[in-house]
Amino acid sequence: MLDFVPPANLEVVDYSHNEIAVIENVHFNPYLKHLCLDDNKICRIEGLSSNKSLVSLSLRQNNIKKIENLDGLNLQELNLSQNEIDQISGLTRLPFLKELDLSKNHIRHLVGLQYIE
Repeated sequence: MLDFVPPANLEVVDYSHNEIAVIENVHFNPYLKHLCLDDNKICRIEGLSSNKSLVSLSLRQNNIKKIENLDGLNLQELNLSQNEIDQISGLTRLPFLKELDLSKNHIRHLVGLQYIE
């Protein structure tokens, strides 16, 4: 479980290659812009809604099946490659998104991309 409060001046946090299974009670500082949780055991995107300064989120190589709980974030970059995602959804409320990586998932249809502005 990821449950922490990093030092107040951090802009980049990388917790890749650990055994993190759940993102919970994450209280970031207003300076945090980049969060990397690659190669863990995360199954759900959760616990990030209060991190409005976050512009880059990488959850590559986890066990995520659904794109969810990203509403209201100011993400510009989102990497969800190498997960278990089978449909594109949950991206309609990411108005600043410029880069999206969904490679090496189980997506068969591009339905859902038309809603990204």
